[in-house]
Amino acid sequence: MNYDDPIRIIERLLPRYRFSADGCWEYKGPIDTNGYGLFGIGKRQHHVHRVIYAILIGLVADNELVCHHCDNRLCGRPSHLFLGSQTDNMRDMAAKGRGRSPNSEKKHCVNGHPRTPANSYVRKDGTKQCRVCHKLRARRARACR
Repeated sequence: MNYDDPIRIIERLLPRYRFSADGCWEYKGPIDTNGYGLFGIGKRQHHVHRVIYAILIGLVADNELVCHHCDNRLCGRPSHLFLGSQTDNMRDMAAKGRGRSPNSEKKHCVNGHPRTPANSYVRKDGTKQCRVCHKLRARRARACR
């Protein structure tokens, strides 16, 4: 992003904020389909929280996310923002009990075995596995030797 005149950018942004009682600085301008604020600089649209972070705190690499401690996608208060990876963002979401994995509500594995604590285990990569399916795969593999 090109921030040739950061003071001018902040002057343009400030009137578009509402300072809420819970401490968030809520953006009242255009938003994208995911609920994040958009702001035009030059001919490009940028996410407002990334612009605020880059100007007031420090530059953001393309592979980094600017995450919200407050979980308010429209918030641009610098103290509510932090840098992280996608993994950091997902861990933050899980720690706060937000969102659900599509697999967390499944009652059976793909082969129809019940998904119970006794019949499931979590692999090192964090995915859940069915113990019955694992045993059947191991038997088939031994039989092919």
